[in-house]
Amino acid sequence: MPILQNISTKSETFLGFWRIDESIDELYNMLLPYLDACEITEFNQLKHVNRKKEWIASRLLIKELIGSYQRIFYNANRKPFIEAPFNISISHSNNLAGVLLSKREYVGLDIEQISEKIARVALKFLYKGEIENIDEKVKIPSLYVNWCAKETLFKAYGQRSLNFRENIKVAPFEFNDKGLVDGKIQINEFQKSFPINYFKINEYMVAWCAE
Repeated sequence: MPILQNISTKSETFLGFWRIDESIDELYNMLLPYLDACEITEFNQLKHVNRKKEWIASRLLIKELIGSYQRIFYNANRKPFIEAPFNISISHSNNLAGVLLSKREYVGLDIEQISEKIARVALKFLYKGEIENIDEKVKIPSLYVNWCAKETLFKAYGQRSLNFRENIKVAPFEFNDKGLVDGKIQINEFQKSFPINYFKINEYMVAWCAE
């Protein structure tokens, strides 16, 4: 079922989630009237049921958010785009799918199901200063804020050349269930700071930016 949010007072940015409770047949029948032959072929090439559900849910969400069905295309860097005048970012984790639409240039969304396992890989995406700023009392959710923020900026930048440790930095923050952190991308001549929103939905951490 969809959970929709209008997060812009000027109707320029929309965020929606779909908690995937439906069967694959239920979801497919909801979307089928809007699909063309190419999309049906694309869908049938997907191997896993969960991937198929995510594929459908993201497209249903776009329709719910802006009121019209939009086919999703991908550029050479696998960054999604649609024909409507919105930039788009898509994320999913387990049974939660999300879509962020904005008329702003840099758009990124990430959803991650929270697990203790993230502590094992923290050194792969955090640099020394970020590790030192982690509050041990809220270590796991703080690690997820860092990871989601970096993944959000990676998607907003839209090119695969970014290194999470070297090119994407997250400023120190005090963890709450909902908050704002500052992130920065720096690679070659490109340098830009971004405010990144984050919050928890049950057992998931979500981060997004539209700048």
